[in-house]
Parts: sequence; structure tokens; C-alpha cells
Amino acid sequence: MGKLPLLIVADGLYAGGPVMQICRKNNWDFMIVLPSNCLQSVWEDALGIHKLEPEQTRTHQWGNRTQNFWWANDIVYVWRDAQNQHHRLVIHVVVCNFCGEK
Repeated sequence: MGKLPLLIVADGLYAGGPVMQICRKNNWDFMIVLPSNCLQSVWEDALGIHKLEPEQTRTHQWGNRTQNFWWANDIVYVWRDAQNQHHRLVIHVVVCNFCGEK
């Protein structure tokens, strides 16, 4: 029996290695809100890549709203689990800034 494709969309409470690792293990796509106070190393890398790759941006008009998107790909996230084992994931970050209404 085949498996249905699955996309996990989760709150920032789940922004961490174990949830991402489960998704990768099961071949699930995932999108997790990443608050600025979570996974600081990921944010630092994303901001650094954004400075080096400023062309990785798009502006989109949605109704009367303007949204600016930028992204950073291939960020290596490393963490240790409860058994002190190292884990490594490569993730991508997409940021959407709301610029107001016309």
C-alpha cells in the first residue's frame, strides 16, 4: 500500500531538530514558523546568506498588501539529542515581511 504525501505545517513550538528529523525520516515535507528567538544559529546563518545573496528576494502584491520575501538555502542545523548524539539537517529559510496596505 502506498503512502500519501504529507506536509506538516507547525507552530514555532516545534522548531527544533527532533520534529524536523521525524519529518525527514518519513519523507514528509514541512514548514515550521521560526520565531526570531528560536534556533539562533539558523537565524544567524540565514541573515548572513541574505547579506551575501541579496538578489534572493521577491515582492508580491496580494490584494492591497505588499509582501517582501527573501530566502536562504542549505543551512546546516546541528543539535544533540537527549542521548548526547549529534544530528545534522540541511534546511531552507523563507522570510515574509508585510509592508503594509495600499
